[in-house]
Amino acid sequence: MYVFEELFDTIQTITLGEGQGFGWFHLSELSSLDMIEHDREILLKLMK
Repeated sequence: MYVFEELFDTIQTITLGEGQGFGWFHLSELSSLDMIEHDREILLKLMK
């Protein structure tokens, strides 16, 4: 998993690349996503 964090700028557009099951999710949705626990822990650390 690659994590890139940047402040969102509403002027720019976000483009999601290829990949089955890829999507844009809000961090509040982490508990309902089917993902590797280690990756979830990394994202939770970013929320702090």
